[in-house]
Amino acid sequence: MGPRGGANDGRREYAPSGRFCHTLCPIAALPRKPIPPDTFDTVLRLRRRVRDNIRVLAEQRGWSMQMVADLAGVSRSQLFNVLGCRASPRLDWLAKVAAVFEVDVRRLLDPCEPRGD
Repeated sequence: MGPRGGANDGRREYAPSGRFCHTLCPIAALPRKPIPPDTFDTVLRLRRRVRDNIRVLAEQRGWSMQMVADLAGVSRSQLFNVLGCRASPRLDWLAKVAAVFEVDVRRLLDPCEPRGD
């Protein structure tokens, strides 16, 4: 039975205030696992790879970051948050940027190739 007297058929249930009641959510009852300590290092390393690869690819083409954002159809602020390693890009965002450079998404995630200067 749900809190309003009806059967709980798997739909979200709402508290009388109309807000979602997290105590009724089965996910809320799951025990939380501690995050492994190296997870944050791995995320930062991937963010830096994406940043470095976007910079190298843009530099090779003589493009500004504004041009990359415009061609990919992403906001300039999103691009600069990713380049500043302040945000992790979503896969669809990576796909848009990779398409502009005509590379596979994996190219943006791979370790950056030496520039050969």
